[in-house]
Amino acid sequence: MLGDPPLSRPGEQACSPSAAPGASSKSRPATPAKPGLSRLLSPADVAGLLQVSIKTVRRWIEAGELRVHALGRQLRVSEDDLSTFVKSRRK
Repeated sequence: MLGDPPLSRPGEQACSPSAAPGASSKSRPATPAKPGLSRLLSPADVAGLLQVSIKTVRRWIEAGELRVHALGRQLRVSEDDLSTFVKSRRK
């Protein structure tokens, strides 16, 4: 309407109503690993890093070739275990 104040001040960009100011487009920022702890990755993350299907990662887990941590009903692979797995597969 004519009497409504502007949504932004001159020289500022207007924010979209769905985005909070300062919010990034990433769903979850990467958190730095604490000393002595390695980051835990989901099987989908492992599949993406190794450029294989998630079904292949699940086969490695079921065969006992890739170590996992069970957190409730979720499986996670530590970066250290993934590194060991990749090194053991080097030809």
